[in-house]
Amino acid sequence: MNELYVGRVVFGKTKAVKKGGRVGLRTSTDKSTWQVSVHEALRIVPDELWSIVRARKDATRTLYLRADTGRYLGKPEASSRSTEYLLNGIVRCGGCGGALSAMRKAKQGTKRDGTVREARGYYYCLRRLNGKPCENRRGVPIADLEESVREALRFALHRDQEATADLLASKIAQARVEQEQRIAGWKVEHADQGEQIEKLEAEIGRLVGALAAGLSSADVVATINAKRAQVEDLKRQEAPVMPKWLTFDRAAFLEQLGEVPITPGQPRMGRQALRRLGVKSITVVPTADGWTIEGGLDFEPILRRVISGGSDAPEVGETRDTAGPDMAPQSS
Repeated sequence: MNELYVGRVVFGKTKAVKKGGRVGLRTSTDKSTWQVSVHEALRIVPDELWSIVRARKDATRTLYLRADTGRYLGKPEASSRSTEYLLNGIVRCGGCGGALSAMRKAKQGTKRDGTVREARGYYYCLRRLNGKPCENRRGVPIADLEESVREALRFALHRDQEATADLLASKIAQARVEQEQRIAGWKVEHADQGEQIEKLEAEIGRLVGALAAGLSSADVVATINAKRAQVEDLKRQEAPVMPKWLTFDRAAFLEQLGEVPITPGQPRMGRQALRRLGVKSITVVPTADGWTIEGGLDFEPILRRVISGGSDAPEVGETRDTAGPDMAPQSS
């Protein structure tokens, strides 16, 4: 936060250094060496408001997913700051495909006889609650379902990380072959593109010369415009290229994979971890004696951070096969 808002001017945050024969470069200094000067005339925010904002920012900072090393891994959804449930908006009903939503049926407290009443909560099918067709009338206990998802993720991530990397590497290798075929096919299809452009530009030159000689007519002008449009269209037909994300850094991928924390009791962090692992939907399938969960991982979010050369978006019409292993089915 800018301390100038409360009239504090800080000097010495950076200093000039010489590096590699270059002078005038700036580097950060230790906070203990900073010099602070107070000028009340510059204050625009009272101390009370400053403290409230600082506390809010500090609290918000704790909601961001980080690895054990402190490295930033993700940020919370705007709506997740107020949610206490891991799977709202992610789990689907295996009976009708509708969304499941967490609901509390009783709060934790003390009964009249002095015993503790445990809080009870379940994920219910919203379609059925809203009167739409669905035979899934049973709720799924919140704690049981969330722990089953965490256990399935742990199994999928840690059962054999090398095998997971092998699976992804093979898919990327196949994608490279397919992209090379598209590039080669485009070159064959557009082999005479340069000649077509030169021919059209020569025709345009002759028509422009005719206009300069006084042979002006609406047909000549229309023909020139049409040929110019053809030239522009040909120039826009750029050759496909090999996208940067198809360079697989195995070591960096495994490092990123191992950093994703799967811990209970932190639903906001958990939702970020699910997004990080590409878990977009989990289906809860009712069974005769309980339920099972089904889902899979998509490693594109991790690949975007480890690709060589940056995090370029997919080209138009391009699809990525970055699916990882399925989550191990869990039942209860």
